[in-house]
Amino acid sequence: LMIFGGFFIRSLNIPVYFIWISYISWFKYAFDAICAAQFKGVMLECSINTTSICLPGVKSIDGSAAIGYLGLNDYGLLINSISLIILMVSFRLLALLCLSIKTHLNEK
Repeated sequence: LMIFGGFFIRSLNIPVYFIWISYISWFKYAFDAICAAQFKGVMLECSINTTSICLPGVKSIDGSAAIGYLGLNDYGLLINSISLIILMVSFRLLALLCLSIKTHLNEK
């Protein structure tokens, strides 16, 4: 789940048949929230030894451009926190359902 969360592979580079894994990865929503909080409203200076985020000749870029380059959503902290809570509740309900089915099958 961490691979598809945006740490190691940009969301834009994930193959189409694996994109669904990124939507159930809690790392994705946590990483999106951290990057949105860190880069929103910040101007990043581009050095002479420029990275692939900076275009040649550009002295600085907006933090939102860096978020876009990483392929992350710029939803902000609130939406990502709500998504994490929904994932947590969904996984708990799925575990409860699995345990209930297992208990019901063992009683027979």
